[in-house]
Amino acid sequence: SDDRNNGYINSIVDSFKKNSEAKSEDLNVNELRKRYPYINFGENSRACYDPTGGVIMADKALKCVQDLSVRFGVKIRDGDRVVSIIHDKQKVEVHTDSGRRYLAKSCIVCTGPWASQLLSKLGF
Repeated sequence: SDDRNNGYINSIVDSFKKNSEAKSEDLNVNELRKRYPYINFGENSRACYDPTGGVIMADKALKCVQDLSVRFGVKIRDGDRVVSIIHDKQKVEVHTDSGRRYLAKSCIVCTGPWASQLLSKLGF
């Protein structure tokens, strides 16, 4: 952050300080410039470095979960908009806008940003 008093960065640093087992470094602008000379930092820059942190590539992670799911018998149906879900203790019935009807003991519906529209119909 370019703001030394950035509440978000401060809360991260404070969180690490509260956990004696957590490893982190609170880096000021001089430390940042030394460590990352290819980045142009502002005079009041500050960062929190977490050596245990990392990046997850969402597309690759999703592909891995899908591949494993298929291996264990899951059927994935992409691109078929769900219009209703009827469920009871024994089954789930999913209806799509293409007219398809899926019946199963359970299901996972990955709606993305449309979750609230669909889940509100189910009382969630």
